[in-house]
Amino acid sequence: MSSLFDDNFLASLQTPRGHDEEPPPPPEDDHGPEPVPHDLFGGKFDAPPQRDTHYRDGAPRPALDAAALLEGLNDNQRAAVVHSGSPLLIVAGAGSGKTRVLTHRIAHLLAERNVHPGQILAITFTNKAAGEMKERVEQLVGPRANAMWVMTFHSACVRILRRESKKLGFTSSFSIYDAADSKRLMALVCRDLDLDPKRFPPKSFSAKISNLKNELIDEEDFAAQAADGFEKTVAQAYAMYQSRLREANALDFDDLIMTTVNLLRAFQIG
Repeated sequence: MSSLFDDNFLASLQTPRGHDEEPPPPPEDDHGPEPVPHDLFGGKFDAPPQRDTHYRDGAPRPALDAAALLEGLNDNQRAAVVHSGSPLLIVAGAGSGKTRVLTHRIAHLLAERNVHPGQILAITFTNKAAGEMKERVEQLVGPRANAMWVMTFHSACVRILRRESKKLGFTSSFSIYDAADSKRLMALVCRDLDLDPKRFPPKSFSAKISNLKNELIDEEDFAAQAADGFEKTVAQAYAMYQSRLREANALDFDDLIMTTVNLLRAFQIG
């Protein structure tokens, strides 16, 4: 009995062919060989593709027309928007269009000079002003505004310090003491130094140290220049105050700008 795996059985199913019989010729091709075009892509890459009208998240992509960005600006404003080659200082009164010039300049940098959004830093004094500027920039450039640094001085400094905290001996999760925290800490410092609160009010020490930090004078520099007994006492309090901050992995509000400046100078960051 044969099975499907029996070679003799499979051979019996094949039609026998003579030894002199040739295999049939292939069918004739009436069309001939297909011509190969010189441009394999049919000219699809002769011009750059059209710019998408929307971002990946579905938000509409604003049209950054360099000429349109200059419409409605006066001569001085247009000159400021397109200025290049050197720093530019704009001095103007309230309501004169300074924010408009800055936001249009940012959009111009993106449209005409291929500047990456992450390279743009727009600094303001207040959170309200920063929010207004970011909103205006978003209207011109869309979601790319989220990659820009549009914020207050202190917010920018915090961002830099958290990124570079290891260089300063802090962790990136350092705390920021507000005015009330600073006053409480200074009161503890004055108590530990056994200072008479009537003669050496902690509030006056806090104000003095705040002014020193705003002038970028740290505790070591002030101790070196302290001349009289009062200044030397302040220098002691200043040094202990800063030591307590470091122990708590904290900075006070006045430290933010001073420490950032010292960081940039010491390590030449940026």
